[in-house]
Amino acid sequence: MGNMIIPLNIRIVGKQGRGNTDKPSLFHAMLKEVLDFFDAQGIDLRQYPITFDSWYGSKRLVQNLPEFGFDRILFHGKINYVMEINNENIKLSKT
Repeated sequence: MGNMIIPLNIRIVGKQGRGNTDKPSLFHAMLKEVLDFFDAQGIDLRQYPITFDSWYGSKRLVQNLPEFGFDRILFHGKINYVMEINNENIKLSKT
């Protein structure tokens, strides 16, 4: 905020034995709570890029972020991470 960077670290943890919850659903609920909290304080987190590790970066998770108002999405991919580029699956090591 301003010249300050405030990292927000969210860890998504699967709930064992709960077949009706999945990583995207948990992420969706947690992100909504965080955004609601900061919105109530008059702080719009959507003006900053959202960033996360490649483990969280499934296609479904990334597709859900624009509905929250995020238009800059960054994730850290490992060299063996496979991305879909121009409808083709390509390892980052090959790009």
